[in-house]
Amino acid sequence: MFLLLVLLVMGAGVLWLARPRFGRGPLFPMASNEIGAIAILRTTADSQEWFRSQTLVDVDGDGEGEFGSLAELTGADGPRTNTDGTKRGAIPAVLPLSPSLRPMSDQGLTFKAGYTYRVFLPGESGKAVHEHARDAGTAKGVAFTGAVDTDAAESTWWAYSWPVGYGNSGRRAFFIHHDGVVFETDNQRRQYSGEVRMPDALAAFTALEGGVLSLAVADGTVGRDGQVWKRVK
Repeated sequence: MFLLLVLLVMGAGVLWLARPRFGRGPLFPMASNEIGAIAILRTTADSQEWFRSQTLVDVDGDGEGEFGSLAELTGADGPRTNTDGTKRGAIPAVLPLSPSLRPMSDQGLTFKAGYTYRVFLPGESGKAVHEHARDAGTAKGVAFTGAVDTDAAESTWWAYSWPVGYGNSGRRAFFIHHDGVVFETDNQRRQYSGEVRMPDALAAFTALEGGVLSLAVADGTVGRDGQVWKRVK
């Protein structure tokens, strides 16, 4: 009888481990996806520093490079030559970020290994802007949702990563900005999930006190989305 129970338990364990990658069962694939998302955000931060140092974007012509969008970092489109990104230069021969992260949706979202990614840049009048497809239904012709603040974009950018399917491909959501520090939230309250439920541009910031540049990251406290954000260890 004891041997039969052991075999039944072992069999159940095998079935549990064999469930699909995005199923409701094992936590290990989700944990792996979350670790991968953190790594991609950190790589994005390194890529941003390289992109700016090369002065690939300098719309105001002051000699100071600006940070880029995912489309610019991955070569999905050339560097912008005007503030709203409707005009582009040639795609550089050397790209700082893998082409596998090129935006895949009309909203400029990238999907990679169970996680969704979006980069924000500071816009004029303190508003945040992100990229989207100029021509709906195509992956080419990326523009912005508004005009980029050329001076602010020389020092500021930020990005979010959240599960493609909450509870299936991952649970935690992540945030990174120009300082290169990654923050996380357990995402249980908002449950950000793919294109169905996306974080607002200022979700991981504290109370608004003027424009984007005056915002502080919710470091160990509640962000504007009502969730606690803390540094990834």
